[in-house]
Amino acid sequence: MAAGSVPNVHASDTHGTRQYILDLINWIRLDPVEYARGLGYDAQTLMDQNPWLITLVEQGLPMVVSREYLQLQAAARNDMSGAAPEPEPSLSQDPAETGQISGAVSFLNFVDPQAAVGFVINHQFKKELDPGFSGRRLILNPSLDFAGADFRADRSTTDGSRLAYQVMAVLGSGITRSQRQMLNLINQVRHDPTAAVRVPDYSLAQFAGRVRTPLFFHDVLQAFADTEFLRTPEYAIHAQNFGYPGLWVTRSSVLEIFPKTDADTMVSWLFSALVLNEAKGLAGGPVIFGSYYTDAGISLAFTSGQTLDHASLALVTGITEQDTPGYSRIYGMVYADANQDRVYTPGEGRSGRTVSVYDLVTFQPAATVVTDETGHFSVRLPSDRPYAFQTGEGDTLVSRDLYLTENQFFSLPVPVDALP
Repeated sequence: MAAGSVPNVHASDTHGTRQYILDLINWIRLDPVEYARGLGYDAQTLMDQNPWLITLVEQGLPMVVSREYLQLQAAARNDMSGAAPEPEPSLSQDPAETGQISGAVSFLNFVDPQAAVGFVINHQFKKELDPGFSGRRLILNPSLDFAGADFRADRSTTDGSRLAYQVMAVLGSGITRSQRQMLNLINQVRHDPTAAVRVPDYSLAQFAGRVRTPLFFHDVLQAFADTEFLRTPEYAIHAQNFGYPGLWVTRSSVLEIFPKTDADTMVSWLFSALVLNEAKGLAGGPVIFGSYYTDAGISLAFTSGQTLDHASLALVTGITEQDTPGYSRIYGMVYADANQDRVYTPGEGRSGRTVSVYDLVTFQPAATVVTDETGHFSVRLPSDRPYAFQTGEGDTLVSRDLYLTENQFFSLPVPVDALP
């Protein structure tokens, strides 16, 4: 098959064309460099201009899988009449990171639906390959592993002289907003136990004075956190049989009944209960405060009643080796301290903020990332170098410097009135 070509997927009907949108995104993800060659790119030049692409290709991109909530969202956004409202996400559906690919192709004579889809998706792919691109990558984003798509024909002018195809794809992360908020809080308290949370009648000083690198979601541990195997005495063996390559798997969990409240407050309450268990020595060992853990999986379940809400949390952590020698990962947060307690609280994260990273040795741009719906961002950089992290512009510009030696937590507070 020629590079850049796609499988022979028939798209003569609307349902088939919706599936074809996802198939084309997956075909690109299967081998981005080879697909780009089919679009006229030189592979070596492409890799030289985009060093991040090398790591992406080596690690591979997940295939996007259709999810009903995102499918409904894509259909609503692609309905120009506005008759279809967007669905309200449940706590178990609200992705921590989302993005959309959209476009319209107008024509006088017939255009094959596959060709129209290819025009829109290839246009987005080319933008993401541009070395100067500073937005959120979607097709080339390993965090986005679920999607929904919509395709429809319409008149492109008021007199109906031209037709148009409208293409829409909405991509979302398998990690939910609440799960990401929980990991934000956990990494914050790992970084500075005594400042990040207050536990009545208990001191967290016993956990201070140790360097703890941040936890990152591990896809196997994340899937394992939702299984019944986590609740058995042999859960560590089950995790390895499940496919986790690391060692020293451990767990902690809480089950709480709360007065009815919003999702952000419920996440904060669950987190406090989790920390309190460790402060009281009820967790069976340090889980949040385990010094050497690198990976995490979080299961959150919410059941809403008439006057009370039930919520359960399961946290599982493990240890694997650093995957890229000579590089370290930043677990970062951009937030506005609305309650003035000097730390991040769920609801304070600033989404859609562009964070520019500069190498303070060469004074050249090192990376550009965009925060998710919780204010989180992550970036992999060469170790043992100083960097400047900046967001905003003009009077709202905020900058902090960091000398990076290993995986590290990093927070970037911005003014409360700074938008978004």
